[in-house]
Amino acid sequence: LLQRASPYHMVPQRVALPAVLVHSASGDYNFGSSMVIGKYVARLQAANTGTRPVIWVQTDGGHRALIGHSPAWAAKAFAFALWQSAVPAYQPAPAVRPTP
Repeated sequence: LLQRASPYHMVPQRVALPAVLVHSASGDYNFGSSMVIGKYVARLQAANTGTRPVIWVQTDGGHRALIGHSPAWAAKAFAFALWQSAVPAYQPAPAVRPTP
């Protein structure tokens, strides 16, 4: 029964995922160690058949809201969402190839 509430155990074998940004804090009391989150992110990445990224970002701190963490972190999270939503101003610049 407990496995049905576990995000780790609910990851399908193969699935095309949308872009995923997993945020954890180094001092979050809900997770015993970074290994728990790392295993979850690795399982998501292994199951992902799509082209969207699965990214894990760990910050200092404890258990608190994402936006309340810091304006810089909130800006990064919104930039990730805008990048994955194909907003033109948030797309990477094309690679410039050096001329021989």
